[in-house]
Amino acid sequence: MSLEKYPVKRVADQVWDETAAEHIATGSMGKVSKDTSDNVLAIKDKTDNLSSDPADESLLEAKITSEVDNLITRSKGLDDIYDDLTGKALASVATEGRLSELDAANIPADLDLVKGDTPYIHDQAISSPVIGSVAERIERLEGAVQEGTYSLPSGTTEQDAVVITVSAKTKLQSIFLDLVNLTKGCTLRLYHKIDGTNYREIDSLDWDTGMRDGVEILACMVDHDVKVTIQSNEAEGSARDIPYTVNKEAMA
Repeated sequence: MSLEKYPVKRVADQVWDETAAEHIATGSMGKVSKDTSDNVLAIKDKTDNLSSDPADESLLEAKITSEVDNLITRSKGLDDIYDDLTGKALASVATEGRLSELDAANIPADLDLVKGDTPYIHDQAISSPVIGSVAERIERLEGAVQEGTYSLPSGTTEQDAVVITVSAKTKLQSIFLDLVNLTKGCTLRLYHKIDGTNYREIDSLDWDTGMRDGVEILACMVDHDVKVTIQSNEAEGSARDIPYTVNKEAMA
């Protein structure tokens, strides 16, 4: 084939007009040219949104300042919304009616009611309102312990060991007897002048030397005299001392 039929200009035109898609062979000039073009287009897509002069720091500073101002403006809007909501909430709570309850006319009256009830707090917690104040209750307990020692004679006759004289309604908390000195068994009896004149037996206990030396007799509310007697099962041979303690409280 002779190249004389194809002038150089025509050949060159045909080369440059060849489509890029036809040149895909790695290492060919056509492939290199195509890849370069694609890379330039990709870079252009990434840089179109940049400032016209990225090197000008004043443009970047202005953009940042504008965004910050916009953020501050929006924040103020949120503050206004918060203030509005809290203001309405407080207004619903602090109504005129509720505020009036705190005025000078109501507070002193409420305080007077509290002060009036305060003296009765202890009485209601520990005793009947009839008892009175705590101070009065303490005064009634003074001298409420009756102590002594009874000398039990040798023999088997029933003897009055403890006699409790009652002039008004009295609460007997307990009666304690110490039988440590006894060597023989005995019977303890509790009596009460129910009708105000005659003693009636209301309880008893058979005690022996193998039992506890301390004996407690639990009593109750009484209006008249009470006594505890002791009767030995066998003669002791000599007198025996019996210490005792009575806890009582006058109720009237």
